[in-house]
Amino acid sequence: PSSNCPACWPNYGRSQAGLWASRQKTTASSRFHFSTRSISPAARAALRQRSSVSSADFQVASSEWGNWPQELNAKELLRHSPTGGDVVAAPSGPSGLTAHRRASLPLKIKELEGNQGQFALLQRDLLEVERDGCQQLEMACREMHELLRTLPPEKVHAAIQMYFQQGEALSEKVSDVIGSLDLELFVQQNMLLEDIPLEVFQHWRDDPEYMGKEKWPELWLQLYGGDTRFPILQAPRGRDSPSTARRRQLIIERLTVRSAIQDYYAAQEAMTTARGAAGTNDKTRVWMHWARAMAEYITDVKVKTAEGIEVKGMLGNENRLLCELPLAPELLGIITCQTVLNNIFTWRTGRGGERLEQFSGPMTNEVPEEHAAVPFVSAVTAVAHAVEMESSWCNVELKRQQLHGCSGSAGARLTKRILMRDLLRSREGIDGWHKESRSVPMGSALVRILLSCAMVEVDRKLLRPGEELEEIISAGSEGKALVKFPAFKHTMMRQNIKVVGFIVLREAALKHMDLTLDQLAKFVHPKHQPMLVKPRPWKPSGAFPEGGYLMQKVSFIRTANRSMPHLRAYSPDRVAKVLDYIGSVPWRVNNRILDVMEKVVERDLAIAGVPPMDNPDMPDRPATLSEFTDQEKIRWQNILKRRRELLSERPTFELKRRVASDFRHAQQIFFPHNVDFRGRAYPVPPHLNHISDDICRGLLMFAEPRPLGPDGLRWLKISLANLLGKDKLSFEERVAHVDAAREQIIAVSRDPLSDKSVELWANADDGPWQTLARCFELTDAWNSPDEKTFLSHQPIHLDGSCNGLQHYAALGRDEQGAKAVNLTPSERPQDVYTVVLNIVKDKVHKDARSEGKFQEIAQQAEALDVLKRKVVKRTVMTICYGVTRIGAKDQVQGELANLIGEKVSEKDIKLMAGYLSGLILKSIDEVFERAMTIKKWFDTVSKTLSSLESPVSWVTPVGLACTQPYKKDQVVQVRTTQQKINIGGKEAPTMNKFRQRLGFPPNFIHSLDASHMMLVAEGCNQKGIQFAGVHDSFWTHACDAAILNDVIREKFFELHSRPILQELRTDLMIHLGSTASLPELPEPGTLDLSKVLESRYIFS
Repeated sequence: PSSNCPACWPNYGRSQAGLWASRQKTTASSRFHFSTRSISPAARAALRQRSSVSSADFQVASSEWGNWPQELNAKELLRHSPTGGDVVAAPSGPSGLTAHRRASLPLKIKELEGNQGQFALLQRDLLEVERDGCQQLEMACREMHELLRTLPPEKVHAAIQMYFQQGEALSEKVSDVIGSLDLELFVQQNMLLEDIPLEVFQHWRDDPEYMGKEKWPELWLQLYGGDTRFPILQAPRGRDSPSTARRRQLIIERLTVRSAIQDYYAAQEAMTTARGAAGTNDKTRVWMHWARAMAEYITDVKVKTAEGIEVKGMLGNENRLLCELPLAPELLGIITCQTVLNNIFTWRTGRGGERLEQFSGPMTNEVPEEHAAVPFVSAVTAVAHAVEMESSWCNVELKRQQLHGCSGSAGARLTKRILMRDLLRSREGIDGWHKESRSVPMGSALVRILLSCAMVEVDRKLLRPGEELEEIISAGSEGKALVKFPAFKHTMMRQNIKVVGFIVLREAALKHMDLTLDQLAKFVHPKHQPMLVKPRPWKPSGAFPEGGYLMQKVSFIRTANRSMPHLRAYSPDRVAKVLDYIGSVPWRVNNRILDVMEKVVERDLAIAGVPPMDNPDMPDRPATLSEFTDQEKIRWQNILKRRRELLSERPTFELKRRVASDFRHAQQIFFPHNVDFRGRAYPVPPHLNHISDDICRGLLMFAEPRPLGPDGLRWLKISLANLLGKDKLSFEERVAHVDAAREQIIAVSRDPLSDKSVELWANADDGPWQTLARCFELTDAWNSPDEKTFLSHQPIHLDGSCNGLQHYAALGRDEQGAKAVNLTPSERPQDVYTVVLNIVKDKVHKDARSEGKFQEIAQQAEALDVLKRKVVKRTVMTICYGVTRIGAKDQVQGELANLIGEKVSEKDIKLMAGYLSGLILKSIDEVFERAMTIKKWFDTVSKTLSSLESPVSWVTPVGLACTQPYKKDQVVQVRTTQQKINIGGKEAPTMNKFRQRLGFPPNFIHSLDASHMMLVAEGCNQKGIQFAGVHDSFWTHACDAAILNDVIREKFFELHSRPILQELRTDLMIHLGSTASLPELPEPGTLDLSKVLESRYIFS
């Protein structure tokens, strides 16, 4: 179609819109090195117009075509169909139709073996099958009934099991019928055909309506239960085959995406009709008129400018910028409409649904909640970026044509993607357009034109009072007066404490917009679930990185910066293998704990971290604020704080419980892992995993039990004693403590919610639900005929003693610090927090007895008895991770508020916190003198590198390249005709020196504890025992705890036997060259590191 012919303009506009949309897809493809394929709704509609049957396998009845492929999907058919060729449907029956659909899938649905790219293509094709509705399912059911009339149900049921094991042994007809029903059940009902029991087929043979479309949901509930969202059998018939497990996993991943969309709908209930992507056909008919009006306006501007008619001021500057653009006015209108609408549809979700508050002043416009809005800044910058990218495509196309002419070959398309990828990396485009001072005014001009040109026709009676009318167009057939009304408005609103400009899409325009499922899926991010199969092995450094889930892509390294060139320079394969190992450890939900948790919720007991259903009552409020005492103010503040906390605690708890209920019948689940930039490993599923809080840990246990053996019961008792807060006793004393409480533990297992039982387990210091789980298992072991052969599921934890300080003490060979954190052997475990507390007590006692400015506050601290272990613990724990003086003060203040918040005024608590935090930091320096010297050396190193605008980088002992990703945010201010725009969020090329310096010491230590964990994991893998890690807490079966204890000590000694600091300094000196020099390393202490091999309590 021609852009010069008014009659052809709508078709031309659609073709340009489609062309631009395809370019955006190719841009994304080149950016992520990934290509997509799907059957467009337009292609399917075209097929249905040309064929009397809407869905069938197609054959060609034209003599002109020669050798034609026997089976083609709709996209391929449209691609090959010649002008005038007749396409007819071959009525080969439902099974033949579905056989065609199955053959066109990129993977066999009964096997599901392939890479993530193939699974992504499969998901797109399955969506096409899903859109066809249940008609094909009904046809497949009829064919299955016919088969049941031909063959006995027992043989059909056996044939189904054979189909998923050795499909080639079945006849083609039987395979087609089974495959047809399987595909439709898989897609339409999220059900596996192999799960259906024989009894169903027996009833089905006698009654063709037995499995009508309304019966399938009932069967789903019978098979999987009403307390789960996923197709996991309530009564498993043995362990799933690998193919069946993969099929369940794919359904879970597809349902996870659907659940994310449903959550989105629920969160945006008031804006359901406004949450669409602008590029769909039903929306194009609305905004295409706006784009046409914009094109006419821009054309008029260009004509007037060419004739010498100039406009002064910012408006004239914007007009000149528009004239310099090499893009057609029609395309500028399309890009502006689509970009602004897409940002409007998605902005509130990305911003957390923040409500706009009316500004009480000259800006009195109100944005109702049901309206869609986007910040003016976001719209302008998005339009500017989109136009810049389209302009860049023009350059790419010119270069491609210079290399390949007008060829559309694969080589030409590949060249185009490579050129675009290079352009994206270098951020080059049309000279000058990537500069905000030019691109932002251009974006502002296009948005301004959209606001003035976008009109909708609405019923005058539907307008709100006070809304301005532009022009009455006509009277409808029923006498309704239609008016032309602006679709958008620009208004200033208060957002929190800021006044922000917004573009609002009026309700009249929203009524013409709709939302489609597949498009919404592009905007939501599903919350990953545990897996039913082992995660994919990680391939982080190839051309197409993949790992983890079957079709959902996750990053190997958790970072906002997707560009990871160092993954190719320094191979992370060793780290990847460790992640594969710990991700392949099978877990399962502890149903006994889940049942007790359900009862706690039902009775609203509010114990063991389960939040109450109701908020705490507010005390009576005095008539005037002057009547408030300091204690009453503190009490009010604490209650308000607790109410705010419950707002997040309740949904967080419910999400954990929901996932546990979903997988309670799973025989085993797996947690894929990835790492942060320091190498610390994290499970990908966010809600239920072993790295989370006590509720999650209590709900999980190893899926593969192991007999306790001769030493397992002892370690099980030690684990329970640790959870009860007895971890500072010797191992023998911990065992004795549990033996003495045997009758209480058995009573807890018998009735966990009795008053006495709750008092024991629900108040456990280090994990109530884990304590209850150990009580259950320990009681079962005591009651078993042979304790040594008892199969244990519970993981045993070995925790490091302030692990960060352990690494500091080993780096500096600090003998005094090593003793405090159990790096050297001792008869009883040392408690570094008590060591520091005793020094603080001595200092406070000295200040209280001597006259000085701290005497009064020291006496007050002693009188209130606040010098407790918990007051110093957090600061000691975080000192090696970069806690500042202000941070230490806040930590101490929080603990003091919990202890004496209702006795002392907030002002006095702040003064005491400042005093005690200073003493705690001084005491730590005394105990870990050499460690603090190394920390100061780290600070000097980061200062030197930051002064050269170089990020701090290092390679961990396990070969992972680490780079601190801290850069300054770049802010540019641009004036437009509507308002000033502050553009932020981009990373400047300059380093954030403060964050680089502050982050290096803790990040380096974190990389060491991550390396230690991976070395321990490798050692456990070599010894054939299961392993799970939570940074500085290592888990295994009770029977293997002694082996794990040995591996921990050996790998710690192996790690720190390397000259880690010397290697770091050498690497940095090579990196710096002659530009700068680094200070010499601090002198090491006299610690004999081999003593670590004899320490029983290094991890206990």
